[in-house]
Amino acid sequence: MALPPGVDTRLFTPSDDRAATLGAVSSAINPSRDDIAVFAGRLLWTKGLQYVIAALPLILKERPRFQLVVVGDGPMRPALEKLIQALGCGDLNKARELAASVFPEAFGLVSIEPLAAGALPVVTDQTGLRAPLDVIAGELSDLAFKELTSGTEMTVALAGSVTSILEKYPTRNSEFRENLHIIAERNFSWATVARGYLDLGK
Repeated sequence: MALPPGVDTRLFTPSDDRAATLGAVSSAINPSRDDIAVFAGRLLWTKGLQYVIAALPLILKERPRFQLVVVGDGPMRPALEKLIQALGCGDLNKARELAASVFPEAFGLVSIEPLAAGALPVVTDQTGLRAPLDVIAGELSDLAFKELTSGTEMTVALAGSVTSILEKYPTRNSEFRENLHIIAERNFSWATVARGYLDLGK
């Protein structure tokens, strides 16, 4: 039996004032109007952020109010800035050259922390990310969350996943975001995980 690490669902929780929180990041964000995706973490090739950035033109074609918020720094930053410049200039060949592979995660804290904060994660169905995705797909009765795999054409696949989620789910709705938190708490809180470990000794 494989047991996941837990997530602190008291720390990762939907914001009481989403507009103020996002407004503090950028005055260009309008939370009541915009579709918002957030990347928070160290800027490494292994995180796959380059694919999200490369997918932006495809996403914006379908969702023109889409905003990607990147929080973090790291050795990948100069290359990502070049990728953004290439896309801004319409140089798709240069953008493709800057793409790289996505490496496996040991476990998907990267997916359950945003879930606890009331956001739907968009991650590949691989290695340690698979267990959280199984839970999300099961809880929402939606196998589409497991369709994004590392073997697919990532840019097009990511754009399709993001636009599909935004069309299907009320991601700005506070009740929906609270329901996502409840899913994380029920399946991945430290209390839930601790009970699983204690049961091993019975």
